[in-house]
Amino acid sequence: MLYPYTGRSASIWLALPAIWRRISRWIPSPNFGLNYDPSHLVMQLIDPSPPFAIRIADSHTHAKDMRIDRDRLNEVGSLEPPMSRSTAKIPGLGDVPWASGSCTHRRCYERPVCVEVEDEAFHDTLEGRKRSLRISHRVLTPDCVKAICSWGL
Repeated sequence: MLYPYTGRSASIWLALPAIWRRISRWIPSPNFGLNYDPSHLVMQLIDPSPPFAIRIADSHTHAKDMRIDRDRLNEVGSLEPPMSRSTAKIPGLGDVPWASGSCTHRRCYERPVCVEVEDEAFHDTLEGRKRSLRISHRVLTPDCVKAICSWGL
């Protein structure tokens, strides 16, 4: 999803809440779920906070942030490929509202949350990547993980 001019692939179609609901109806198995990544919604200018009534996969969910470059968006518009107006960031440094919401559903997400370090500001050194994980750990408090649960269950 980070390659700007690849066209609308299956991975992008599967990042749409309307498709999530349809797939959940087509595959009603409790063994089927999605690896949730709220940054993919932010990248598409979709609010990641509302509950989408989907099942999150029991394996893991992704924690990556996305910053929308509003000046660039105002120049190129929303029909340009998302990564031409967005930048991948570590949790807390982009536009994903990690601290919003509370867990109001019957169960919370208690599985691994995998931090995706795609933020170029932290790529160059091992110490930079370690620092990105320390920052992400502070952002992804238990309350934030509960907020993820309220978005997607």
